Amino acid sequence: MAYISKGYKLTEQKRNLKLTYIGAAVILVVLLAVGSLYVAPPKQVVTQTVTMMQTTPLAKIWLTYGDKSSTGKPDPAVGSDTPAYRLYPNLYDSLVEFDYSLPAKIIPSLATKWDVSSDGLAYTFYLKQGVKFHDGSELTAEAVKFSMDRMMTMKQGVSFMWEGRIKPGNTEVVDKYTVRIKLDKKFAPFLGTLPYFNIVNPEVIKAHTEKPGPYGDMGDYGGKWLNAGNDAGSGPYVLKNFRAEESFDLERFEGYWKGWKPNQIYGMHFKQIWEESTVRQLMESGECQITGSFRSTEFVKWADKFAGTKVTYSEKPLQPHYLTMNTKKDPLDDKWFRKGLSCLFDYDSFIKNIRGDIGDQRLIGPMPRSYWGHNSDIQPYPFDVAKAKEYFAKSKYSDLSKVRELTFSYINVIEYERLAGLLLQSKAAELGLKIKVESLPWAQYVDRISKPDTTPDIVAVTQAPFYAPDPDTVLYNMWHTTTAISWSRNPSYYDNPRVDELLDKARDIVDQEERAKLYKEVQAIVNDDAPVIFASEEVGLTPHSKQLSGVSWNVQYLHWLGLYGMWWEGTLPKGSIPAGFSLRSAVPALPCILVDSSSARRYEAA
Repeated sequence: MAYISKGYKLTEQKRNLKLTYIGAAVILVVLLAVGSLYVAPPKQVVTQTVTMMQTTPLAKIWLTYGDKSSTGKPDPAVGSDTPAYRLYPNLYDSLVEFDYSLPAKIIPSLATKWDVSSDGLAYTFYLKQGVKFHDGSELTAEAVKFSMDRMMTMKQGVSFMWEGRIKPGNTEVVDKYTVRIKLDKKFAPFLGTLPYFNIVNPEVIKAHTEKPGPYGDMGDYGGKWLNAGNDAGSGPYVLKNFRAEESFDLERFEGYWKGWKPNQIYGMHFKQIWEESTVRQLMESGECQITGSFRSTEFVKWADKFAGTKVTYSEKPLQPHYLTMNTKKDPLDDKWFRKGLSCLFDYDSFIKNIRGDIGDQRLIGPMPRSYWGHNSDIQPYPFDVAKAKEYFAKSKYSDLSKVRELTFSYINVIEYERLAGLLLQSKAAELGLKIKVESLPWAQYVDRISKPDTTPDIVAVTQAPFYAPDPDTVLYNMWHTTTAISWSRNPSYYDNPRVDELLDKARDIVDQEERAKLYKEVQAIVNDDAPVIFASEEVGLTPHSKQLSGVSWNVQYLHWLGLYGMWWEGTLPKGSIPAGFSLRSAVPALPCILVDSSSARRYEAA
């Protein structure tokens, strides 16, 4: 069966495999879980059914992940969004990682231990020996140095975490298994950022570097080759069959240094599927086992009730959802006008009706309550049309009839953001304010927000708090003047010297109580300036099969898909291979012709 939808075509490619044996001409039909077919002449058909029950050692468990979001960019120095973190944690290793507690803690990974200098400016990491890259070469301190220099030279992806703290050349090799990273300035949350620092294979990158390129002697730093669908990692999975904005496969790296347990996931097919109804149909039939979090309220409620699926939620609302206002454009350059808009948004209706009352809460100020240092004394803006009029009257744009039409932009695949725009639009219209609600594809959305003159007036943003629960991950990245370069970093182009001063000072202090005092002052100032509408604290969620375990949501693991931490229980999902199964052992010594679907390629290797 072929499911066809916009941006997604699941087709069966048939091919002939000829197996000739001496004996009677009998045609065998083997019905595998993926529906492979053996075709024979009439009147001589023998049918054999392979029953797959409990998983056992060596079973190859394949998942299908269906979602309408992007495939992401495979280069780990480039991506910083949800699609990127379906790829990077599976393809690459980092010096340290998060555990699955709440709040998550930093634990060793490639680095078995580390030392911090007395001045807090040098971190020395001692690497595990014998870790292999996917090409079989050993991961050493040279790879760590190369990877950090590459990241800070390219200045893309999550390099903003170390901007102003680490330059190319700051990382030095002490010996084969010891590496030291020097900071130009103190950075209290530094260890919490390192799970996002992915180690690449220097020799593989160099072998696939194109010259000339934007990075001098390093040409394009191997970026074109990586983003074409390749990886240079040492992680638990290898990237295969990558088709940008369509699909890719992640397949187990058997030589992974942490080893494998019987029920862990062998591989995953990602398929871009635009229609939510198609995803639901595939999950109902068992042909899709997991999907993304940006789902409609109706879909989430269905997945919660359907017998074969469940929804894993975060324990607390973790993600701040903002409607950011471009403070560099009129009339949003006036804080009283921004305050007025803040009072035209129906917060309760958004949380209860549009988001479906799944556990979201009202966002009180710039930072969610699940972070230490939250300022509980902040007074949120009410949904109050009369109060909005008061604020508008104080602004230099008090004559609303002369205010130009504003544009509210949202990511085209996120329905609840569209509805949030319509909610604001309807209330603004009561006062004569015009707001146009428009959708943007992800790539265009990111590109437009990179400059203040192209950034829309109002933008729906769910902020990615990378190294939470440290307040710096939200407050510095959203409100420091120097960070306004991407969708997740100050898209309102907010600029307040006092806030910059406090945030810089907090990064230099180790004592948590002292830092918390500074962060509370930051929250109070930002709340008063109202550069965004503080819409909600979102609950994270993932709809998936009930047989899939290990789907985890904590502060760090927001949209982080860690397949290595998942396992399967019970009857194998469609497309998987039972333990010990091989095509040759399943076919008797009789002449036959096998015609199968594309999924049979995996059975050949069993």
